[in-house]
Amino acid sequence: MIDSNFYDVLAADALLYERCKELRAEGRLKFITTHIQQDQIRATPDASKREALNRIEASLVHTSAFAWDVSRFDLSEWTSDQDTVLIEEIIGDGNKTDITDALIAITAKYKTDAIVTNDKSLRKRLAKVNMPVKVLSADDFIAWVKTQ
Repeated sequence: MIDSNFYDVLAADALLYERCKELRAEGRLKFITTHIQQDQIRATPDASKREALNRIEASLVHTSAFAWDVSRFDLSEWTSDQDTVLIEEIIGDGNKTDITDALIAITAKYKTDAIVTNDKSLRKRLAKVNMPVKVLSADDFIAWVKTQ
């Protein structure tokens, strides 16, 4: 799962993105995204940046949880009671607008092996709740790509 802030890294580094495409063609890497990242990209005010971000190829999956005023009915699944608690733990004392981060993380829990984000606060919050997926910074991911 790639967080919207990692799209920026991929769009800015053509060599990295090309290597990721090679790994994808070999069946060793797959970028997953949700409507949340797509909505955030769609809201990018700079047209040329938005175009570059939209060129990043990722498979769209439904979010594995739902939040009023954030989730799209046609691209979301209902939230279990257990995940409602986990969402609250991920948000913690943070900003309640962190619900988008929590929805992306819950989706990663069910649909991916890892989440790649440059958001230090999100990485800390996910470590605190012991997310059952790998949580990688951009640097961690780039280091992994270089070993492949």
